[in-house]
Amino acid sequence: MKKNQTPNLFNYATSELSHDAFIAWLLSWADPTFEDEPLHSFSRSVLFDFIDITGKNISGVQKVYVKTQYRNIDVLVLLTDQSGKQWAVIVENKMHTREHSDQLKRYRENIHKDEKLEDITDSQILGIYYKMWEQSDMKRVKDSEFSHFGRQHMRNLLKDEYQTGTSDIVDHYERYLEQIQKNLDAYETKPVKDWTGTQWTGFYSKLKRDLNDGDFGYVPNPSGGFMGYWFGFENIGDENSLYLQSEQEKFCFKVHIKEKERRKAARKFWHRVVIEAGKEAGLEVVKPRVMRTGRWFTIGVIKTPKDQPWMSIDENGKLNYPETSQKVRKALDVISIAARKKDEWENLESS
Repeated sequence: MKKNQTPNLFNYATSELSHDAFIAWLLSWADPTFEDEPLHSFSRSVLFDFIDITGKNISGVQKVYVKTQYRNIDVLVLLTDQSGKQWAVIVENKMHTREHSDQLKRYRENIHKDEKLEDITDSQILGIYYKMWEQSDMKRVKDSEFSHFGRQHMRNLLKDEYQTGTSDIVDHYERYLEQIQKNLDAYETKPVKDWTGTQWTGFYSKLKRDLNDGDFGYVPNPSGGFMGYWFGFENIGDENSLYLQSEQEKFCFKVHIKEKERRKAARKFWHRVVIEAGKEAGLEVVKPRVMRTGRWFTIGVIKTPKDQPWMSIDENGKLNYPETSQKVRKALDVISIAARKKDEWENLESS
């Protein structure tokens, strides 16, 4: 049996609690007590990368103590530096979920509620958002003063600081992360009709990086939901907007209208405008099969052959990314051209 086919611990240890345990176990080796152990050096590399990405400067560590599920904190690392000063590293581990309900801000408050940690000030609390899966929107993480430690951080550390064979557990984790990356990147080689949510995520991640715009994620609906990517927002007044949304194989031109009484008029007006803008931009935009009206609704779609995705594909059904990227940029032109009718829409509203 080939090495990459052997059972991997992390294919079975799939819960966040299991991964919390791995993080805590790994960081525990950073304590100077274990400086003669093979895993000590790599553990310190991970710990000091945490410190570096927060912008803090801690010179030397004389003690490392790790707790799990402390006051709802996934992993808490208590450090004592060479001067005797205490630090707290809060590690929030997320897999396929996101932060919610201001939980990251509450964790800092929980530290201050512990009388045993009363010497630790806000400036001595470091927040790490540990996320090995894709997440497009990190605004709430940043607003909570947490730093994102992602899959690429860990892959780089494993490549540069870890000697394969040092630990079976870390070896398994390294292969687990490589498999995640391989599955995400499979959008490049797998026929589009065979894509799962993972390949759509990899594709949207690439688009987001190239466009430096938008967010992606799972959108639930009565039909079963889809992986979506929304971007290119253009303001059309009163907090309303035009924008683009890929709904997997379907590419939509959308409008957001907050005023319920204006939605019917908006559907008629912006549908016509987007169709005309498509002609000007050289992209064929057509009426959607169903044009419902709500707060967010579709006013046009990219015309595609029957049962074909909106993206450009080759004779084998695989993605042609360069041509697809050009199509996306034309769609952005359509939205930009359409938004020039903002004044006409506002005059129509007031009439």
